[in-house]
Amino acid sequence: MENITLVAFLLLVFCFTNTYYAPNSYAQPVDCLASDREALIDFKDGLDDPANQLSSWIDRKCCQWHGIRCDNRTGAVVAIDLPGSYNRYGLLNPSGVVRPSLMKLKSLRHLDLSLNSFNGIPIPAFLGSLENLQYLNLSYAGFRGKIPRNFGNLSHLKSLDISSEVLSLHAETLKWVTGLVSLEHLALRGVDLSMVGTDWVSAINTLPSLVELHLSDCSLQGHIPILPSLNFTSLAVMDLRSNDIVSKIPDWLVNITSLHHIDISHNHMYGSIPLGFGEMPNLLSLKLLDNENLTANCSQLFRGRWEKTQVLNLAANQIYGKLPSSFGNLTSLVHLDLSDNHIEGELPVSIGPIPISRGSLQKLTSLDLGVNRLNGTLPESIGQLSQLQILSVIDNQLTGVISEAHFSKLSQLDTLLLSSNSFFGTVSSHWIPPFQLTDLEMGSCVLGPSFPAWLKSQNKVDYLDFSNAGVSGFVPNWFWDMSSNMSYLNISHNELQGKLPTPIPIAQFTAVDLSFNKLRDQFTFRQC
Repeated sequence: MENITLVAFLLLVFCFTNTYYAPNSYAQPVDCLASDREALIDFKDGLDDPANQLSSWIDRKCCQWHGIRCDNRTGAVVAIDLPGSYNRYGLLNPSGVVRPSLMKLKSLRHLDLSLNSFNGIPIPAFLGSLENLQYLNLSYAGFRGKIPRNFGNLSHLKSLDISSEVLSLHAETLKWVTGLVSLEHLALRGVDLSMVGTDWVSAINTLPSLVELHLSDCSLQGHIPILPSLNFTSLAVMDLRSNDIVSKIPDWLVNITSLHHIDISHNHMYGSIPLGFGEMPNLLSLKLLDNENLTANCSQLFRGRWEKTQVLNLAANQIYGKLPSSFGNLTSLVHLDLSDNHIEGELPVSIGPIPISRGSLQKLTSLDLGVNRLNGTLPESIGQLSQLQILSVIDNQLTGVISEAHFSKLSQLDTLLLSSNSFFGTVSSHWIPPFQLTDLEMGSCVLGPSFPAWLKSQNKVDYLDFSNAGVSGFVPNWFWDMSSNMSYLNISHNELQGKLPTPIPIAQFTAVDLSFNKLRDQFTFRQC
């Protein structure tokens, strides 16, 4: 009897604490407040609804309407969840105006109007009066103009997303965010912040609960200033990519030990990459690509533990020096891009899981070391990276033999870029690779003199380049058959001979270069 009483008590507690009502759940529906229903009807009357998504908004039970959630005890509307969506007729989402009747929804805590089509109207300033809001998402909804400063009054707000098509919204200052004392997620992607100067940094620093910051494509300018004290110590995601920031990387950034993801790509950062990045205990992803003037010495930069780092992209900068033998100790790496730098010397054997190495990069799915100054040979141990999908060492000074051993376990390989080196391919004429490639670039690698028969096994090739590869003799018929699926084909500067098929089966808009061979007949293309 006591157990039954306890169960009944717990069920009663659950019913009173489960405040949201999901329309399709098994819970008994409650009647919504009459005043809230009137406010929703007026809100609907301001909208154009070409796809009739709000067809359920007709009876008196507004808690069961599409996109509406209510408090199970009071019937008050607590959530309007009406994000746009695609259908087979295209983007047919609500447009029109957002009426101030929403201010009558005193218990509203969640408002999502993202991905709708409000056709350039300003964001309604009255939304800053919805003082109980905890979640507000107006992203990519077609709003234009200035972000209302009174959004800073939403002191209970935990998530704010006003991302927009690039520069259709703007803000002259971000001081208003200092009022968002509960904020955990802030996304202003594509908002024009070119006028805010450097004040955005101090404003963001007043948000102690902030976990995610997304300010990509915002035209942020100037430098990132020194902070006398660090308050946003819960930050896990910092996304500042594709701005116009001209600055050194501030020392305080590596002191935010909670950071998981940092992206400052496509800016104008300069100076040394802080070595402290390698010691950040929770860092999963660091992207600094295409800043052009960030520098680091490889032997120093990769001396750090990089204990949890899975994604490291430092492409198109001024990274220099030799990769240390300890490079293979970055065992958490999944994606590594050091292309378009000034890295020199040989590739360390520790890059692959062989018995003599202390560590290996065996979790790697993408390895790009192209456009550097690497020399020496390609270690056979690279063939043990069984998860590898992308391998690029294009445009280096690498030499030596490429054999079947280099690919022995690369069954997942999709992209292989070896062009502009001095490799010499020695594989059996009966070799069947373990992979299926879509992108194969081996220009200036010696593959001949015989036509590479192993290509016959590749059924998915879209981009193929083995120009200047020392290949001679007749082109087999099966090769012309496989060319029908390609978007790019370059077999120029070889000694290929024979009569071309008429017409050559080729996909529409395919780029083809067969020049500087001994192929006979003028040729035309049959578009597939």
